[in-house]
Amino acid sequence: MEVREEQNNSPWMLRIELDPIKMIDRKIMLSEIVQKIKEIYENKLNILYSDDNDTSSQVIRIRYVYDTAYIAPDTEGIQSFASFPAKEVIESLRELERNLLYEMPLKGIP
Repeated sequence: MEVREEQNNSPWMLRIELDPIKMIDRKIMLSEIVQKIKEIYENKLNILYSDDNDTSSQVIRIRYVYDTAYIAPDTEGIQSFASFPAKEVIESLRELERNLLYEMPLKGIP
């Protein structure tokens, strides 16, 4: 699992919890869902997810990864996300959630 440097990750996270029983019934693995998300969004997201064998919960955690050119340095010269209004980041995460839940084809004909 690839983990990017923390300084480029958004402080806001989208957490999606899936029902493991329904996933087994539909013959979909969490790693397949994550792979599909990575194919569509490429390097724009940092995705952490639980193990496919974990029967208690299936969780995907998604954060935006920002290019350092878009991160403004603060007064001490440290790059931060202060230049990103929280409202805009939250709205973009909501839009991402809608796309993932309702528009992203997982299997079959899109």
